[in-house]
Amino acid sequence: MTLQNFSWVLPGKLAGSDIPGHHSADHIRTDLEYLAENGIRYLVSLEKPAGEIQQICSELNMTWKYFPIPDFSLPPDITAFSKMVTEIIEKLQNGLPVCVHCHAGVGRTGLVLSCVIGKYFLLDSNKALATVRRSRAAIDTAEQRNFVRYFLEEYEYRI
Repeated sequence: MTLQNFSWVLPGKLAGSDIPGHHSADHIRTDLEYLAENGIRYLVSLEKPAGEIQQICSELNMTWKYFPIPDFSLPPDITAFSKMVTEIIEKLQNGLPVCVHCHAGVGRTGLVLSCVIGKYFLLDSNKALATVRRSRAAIDTAEQRNFVRYFLEEYEYRI
């Protein structure tokens, strides 16, 4: 079984997904192969999958980045989060397709995708979130929406 919640937000460039191995840890390799077959070269995990994900990603010519954000929560360090968003944008600018995932691929994934889209295209939070929601469900909580607004409309202008 392949990933159930994979979709492109920017076709061929930026995608979101549920966690590889969501339905069974036995499917991690199959799910990662699915991502690789769809062109993903940089995988950002907001929740750590079971198994040897780094090794499997390497075998599939994907780079794996782990940036933990607790479920239904916010990034614990906004400075580190901003650096991670910038790193994703640099990958996109260098032609490396990126996929971001949390557990279900909705809340935390939507938060990151909205911040990346907003910063990349200089959009406010409403437009960034609407862009993500055109292709997938995004954001679980009011706190996550408020974080996207703060990040795009206040924090990024201070640094």
